Amino acid sequence: MVGLSLMLACATLQTQGVVEITPDRALLHSDERDYELQLEGEMLALRAMDACTVSVDGMRRGRALRVQDYKVVAAQDGSTPFVGVLRLNGDKLDLILRGSGMRLVMVGPGVEVLEPYVGQSMMILGFASGPHEVTVMSFMPLESAPTGE
Repeated sequence: MVGLSLMLACATLQTQGVVEITPDRALLHSDERDYELQLEGEMLALRAMDACTVSVDGMRRGRALRVQDYKVVAAQDGSTPFVGVLRLNGDKLDLILRGSGMRLVMVGPGVEVLEPYVGQSMMILGFASGPHEVTVMSFMPLESAPTGE
């Protein structure tokens, strides 16, 4: 009986909602309920996603949710952002998308501003302007730490 209660207390969960970041915690407001997000490693990126709609997978314990994976559904302005790591590819700047590994070439007048962020996780707001090309309108560096830190 104790084993069953422990399994129910720590259940896996997939849910979607809006992120709210306060100085001392990260919350997810879903249709079902509010969860306090427990973030570490790559999941720390969610700290930069205040007012974004995200889909998260994780382990739930009461009102706490230890996030194991996420996907950004909509940015603060309602657009669909591109999330990944910036890489230099010759004279081009590419974004390697989180999850799929697809390579998108960053184009437009704002691209030079991105160069100092090569190697970092980023959320890019923009629009598809050609096959595998994104015209950058704005961006946000995302916090991350190696797993185990």
